[in-house]
Amino acid sequence: MQTLLQRLSRLTSADWFRSVGTLVGGTAVAQVLALALLPVLTRMYSPQDFSLLAVLMSTLTIGAVITTMRLELAIPLPEADEDAMALVGLVLVSTTVVSLLTFGVVLQYPVGVATAMGQQPGPWLLCVPMGLFLVGAFSAFQFWATRRRMFGDIARTRIAQSLGGVASQGALGWTGFTALGLVAGHTIGLAAGVAELGLRTMRAWQPMRDRVGLGSMRRMLRVHWKFPMFSTLEALANVAGSQVPMIVIAAAALGGEAGYLALATRVMAAPFSLLGGSVGQVYLSKAPSELRQGRLDALTLGVVEGLARMGVGPIVCAGIVAPAIFGEVFGGDWHRAGDVVLLMVPMIAFQLVASPISMVMHISGRQRQFLLLTVLGGCGRLGSVLLAGALDPAWMIEAFAVSGAVFYAASLLVFTRTASLRWVDLGAVLRRSWLIIGMWMAVGFAGRALAVWWLA
Repeated sequence: MQTLLQRLSRLTSADWFRSVGTLVGGTAVAQVLALALLPVLTRMYSPQDFSLLAVLMSTLTIGAVITTMRLELAIPLPEADEDAMALVGLVLVSTTVVSLLTFGVVLQYPVGVATAMGQQPGPWLLCVPMGLFLVGAFSAFQFWATRRRMFGDIARTRIAQSLGGVASQGALGWTGFTALGLVAGHTIGLAAGVAELGLRTMRAWQPMRDRVGLGSMRRMLRVHWKFPMFSTLEALANVAGSQVPMIVIAAAALGGEAGYLALATRVMAAPFSLLGGSVGQVYLSKAPSELRQGRLDALTLGVVEGLARMGVGPIVCAGIVAPAIFGEVFGGDWHRAGDVVLLMVPMIAFQLVASPISMVMHISGRQRQFLLLTVLGGCGRLGSVLLAGALDPAWMIEAFAVSGAVFYAASLLVFTRTASLRWVDLGAVLRRSWLIIGMWMAVGFAGRALAVWWLA
């Protein structure tokens, strides 16, 4: 117990809680804005419209890995700010080149690109290259802000993204746009996020512009070659396992199944983004120094325990209640999305705890092992969805949820072992967390019974 208290005392510093609190607060406001308007959007747009948005977002997630070459992950690592800014420049150059090439391909072969995405061609295709550039640029700016611990700026940017996106989608839907309004509004939200962080990054670049050029960029590429060589393949395997199934489900033309999955993911991503994403960014900002000082195990244990105790319970509670209220909250066409939320509870819970500490693989130089893990996991997840589609397409979402839960559970074990955590430490976390999670389960069942009675 004394050893654990010593570990937690290093973790629970005022600086840590201030950083996490800033990010959590900003993300909370962003999520509240998005979720508050979501019932309005679901009444403006059909599940089929959300299917197209899901395909676009999956495509951007996959493409962003290629545009940045995963070099944004290296931005917090160098000791000198000039070297980190050279990495920012590398990401921006790579993003610009790939986005322009994608723009040319979309203009030249619109039918082929749309067919590859399982959709019909249309003006929405222009959002693909624009979205790739915005996602890549935002990633570079955000990791620079993370390095400089500009968490207040990141929080404000997330609010701007959320407000700009949902407001644009609502305005376009009100004027009569259908699926194009959803994807265009999403792109506008991305642009709103790039603007503020981009300006602040450019101001930081001004004093060092004479020391940041092509030479320093080439030097940083030689130093951090493992990121484009191994991390890009690892990330592609990871996003392929999580995003390609969405495209496959949409292409299977199962009504609005991909739309239901997209709505369920968007609702369940709220606690993950609120807590897991914020903690993950602060973890990344502190983990390199903790590793050098031999305290990475204590930092990782504190993060795992905090997420297990604070985040898993609300996810379980939301999953239990969702099937009873989704049709009423989002409209009668969306009842199926509530059932999907319940199916996704184990996957989201393991993802919540595992993803924030996944950077331990990069920080410790385990890119090869991370690549193997994600390739196996991606193949397993995509293979399960394809197998379900071949046997009975109605079970594709179930296959996606179960395979995802298995993958994130295995990943959690690998990440904690890499951080030198012992099995007994993880067992102690489970023992201390089960009562809190059980209380949330009880709240969920009580809330579901109340909802059924109230709506009867």
